[in-house]
Amino acid sequence: GAGHLVTKRGAPAHLAAGNGNFSVSRIMIADEDGALGETIRVREDRKSTPVLAQIVEPGIVRIPGFNNF
Repeated sequence: GAGHLVTKRGAPAHLAAGNGNFSVSRIMIADEDGALGETIRVREDRKSTPVLAQIVEPGIVRIPGFNNF
């Protein structure tokens, strides 16, 4: 079964993107429940397109491989 849920659907999640030299953080909304290490859909608001992000810490998600803008 799934691990301990750390992110709940509808809860805010900090999206962290970037690398050691440059990072950007913005608040997203979790589109689904997720456990640590899982990849879930997050979105900026109800009307925006969801993006896939991995839960790296409770309340913090990161887009895999999204290091360059």
